[in-house]
Amino acid sequence: MTEKATIADILNNLITINKDRIVGYREALHNTKENQEETRRLFKEMIGQSENFVEELKEKIKELGAEVQDKTLTTGLIYNTWMDIVYSDSGEKPEIPHFCDEIEKTTLHAYDAALIKTQTLDKNIHDLILRQKQELINSCDQIKNLHSN
Repeated sequence: MTEKATIADILNNLITINKDRIVGYREALHNTKENQEETRRLFKEMIGQSENFVEELKEKIKELGAEVQDKTLTTGLIYNTWMDIVYSDSGEKPEIPHFCDEIEKTTLHAYDAALIKTQTLDKNIHDLILRQKQELINSCDQIKNLHSN
């Protein structure tokens, strides 16, 4: 596999994880009460953040002359985590803060893997992934602060 193809594959994987994150936060938003305005606002911000990341990543793939792959969302890690929680044997309804932690943990894990893979490749791509990861860490902190109050 050429370096450009490798980079495109890594970026396509990040697109998928961000799309999964969008689905996860939409589900969390759907399960959040209307009177929880701060929580709902934050979930909408997380959705917007991932939508922006997807567009940035798509642009980089196109610059490489590669093809953006639109993988099915239901194959994603976050979606499967949500389904595992919802349909667990416990019979209890999943708690939104727990699910949000799982969304962020899974997303950050994907970014860590991408950073390792791009470390010796294109510096601009590595820097883009690093910047997005830092923004995700900040978002994760906001989620944790919101639910610790």
